[in-house]
This record gives sequence, structure tokens and C-alpha cells, in this order.
Amino acid sequence: MTPDRQHETRYNWDWLSDHARSALMFAKGAAEATGSDRVEPQHLFFGLDRETHGIAASILERNGLTTKIDGMNLEGANSLEVNESDLDDVTGIIIQEAFKESARLGDRVAGTTELLLGYLAYIQAEARYQLTHEIDLYGPFAKILQAQSLGGKA
Repeated sequence: MTPDRQHETRYNWDWLSDHARSALMFAKGAAEATGSDRVEPQHLFFGLDRETHGIAASILERNGLTTKIDGMNLEGANSLEVNESDLDDVTGIIIQEAFKESARLGDRVAGTTELLLGYLAYIQAEARYQLTHEIDLYGPFAKILQAQSLGGKA
């Protein structure tokens, strides 16, 4: 982590690359087009796909993921200015995860790749939580998850 960012707990919009900002602006447009007043994770996913100059879009395209949300094709969604207050809590966490990833890599800014990695980190954490609370906390699967979260081997 870079020395000037290692103690940060919130994010700074200046730490976003131009492509990441553009993806968030597309996400804001998707939120508006679907009638939402907040940018939610599915809108961010759309924005990452729509920002064609970022690496994340090529990853999503290569894996056959589309720009549809809740059955709506949002190809015509506008790009709108976005700020922190436009984000729902989960999207805020995803962006924080993206900044953690960029800091871990020693990058000064978070790009679309880091936003996608932040998205995946959130999904992984949520899945781990759901699995450990839905299964026997002392069973073998829970022990595997615990060992992995501590950096050990199962």
C-alpha cells in the first residue's frame, strides 16, 4: 500500500482513473433509467461493461456478460455526473474495495479493473458470510473457509 494511503478508510474521487469515473457515470445513467435514485451494484456492473476503454469491459465481453439489468436493455442510458451521495451502501463498499486493491498494487489510482476486482471481493466476502452462517459453523466446510480467510491452507 502506498504510504500516503495506507491509513485511509474512505475514498477520494481523485483516486479514480478517467475510465473508472466514466464507468460510474454510466452506472448513474443506468440507475436513472431503471428508476433508482441510487447507484446499485448492478448499475456499476453495467457501467463497467459500457466503459469500453477500460480493461473490465473486455473481461466482461469475453465472458459473455451483457448490458441488461432486470430484463432492460440500457444501451441508450445516458452518462451522468455522480458523487458519493449517489451510491448505495454496497456500491460504496465495492469502491472502497477497489481502492484497497489499487493501493495494494501500489497504483495511485483505481481503474475499471480495480472496480471489477472490488466487485468480486465484495461478492466473495458476502458468499463467505452467507456460507458460514447457513452451514454448521463447526463443520469441515466452515473450517476450510476459516483457514482460507486467515491465509492458511485447509
